[in-house]
Amino acid sequence: TLIAGPVEQVLKNDKLPADAREQLVVVERNTNRMLRLVNQILDFRKIQNKKMKMQVQQLNVVAFVRKIMDNFESVAEEHNIDFLFQTEKEALNLWVDADKFEKIVFNLLSNAFKYTPEKGTILISVKVINAKLEVKVYNTGKGISKENIPLIFNRYSVLDNIKENSIKGLSSRNGLGLAICHSMVELLQGIIKVESEVNQYAQFTVTLPQLEITENSSQKQEDVPKLIQKNSMNRQELENATAGDKCAQPE
Repeated sequence: TLIAGPVEQVLKNDKLPADAREQLVVVERNTNRMLRLVNQILDFRKIQNKKMKMQVQQLNVVAFVRKIMDNFESVAEEHNIDFLFQTEKEALNLWVDADKFEKIVFNLLSNAFKYTPEKGTILISVKVINAKLEVKVYNTGKGISKENIPLIFNRYSVLDNIKENSIKGLSSRNGLGLAICHSMVELLQGIIKVESEVNQYAQFTVTLPQLEITENSSQKQEDVPKLIQKNSMNRQELENATAGDKCAQPE
């Protein structure tokens, strides 16, 4: 925050030289990446120490997912990706933990965009089956080999092609993101499954039960948009910020 605040203020200066602005944008991007990584580490430690608490509230998950998707619209347009949303109803008011649900969906979408090629397809669907919320994130692309699927939830598995990522100017994942994603799903008493065909597609399916209200359910409905606004980023920021928190799709 001590770095990001002043940088943000300087970038508001219309008279800032182009070269200086370009460098400051890099500083801002890396600061956001560092902040996101720190938050991931804090979340991971809380989960390990069983200190992570749930904040359950009633939420229109359809509208909530649409707002998360808004962060990726410019990326989809820039790379000619068909970014689709599928739902049977325009409103599904369910009891969930908004913060953890947002992290799960955002993480999976970030991963999907990283591994979807030009003119590819990303589809996210939301529906209720047998009183349980089901969210699917599907993307065309390199996919995941069958032998690697059991490893992708392992905190210490690095499955990306390091040489390939180096050529692209990307960093390999550190394993935190998917481990946290998996732990968040378990914390919400749900399950996450993966289906894939190499060089065809990958699909993550998250199934969550409706949670009961607890003493910690103090988060207000009007606070929900704040969870989403902080995650808005462009393509380069997406590639850098998710380098340490994406779900790997190795060859």
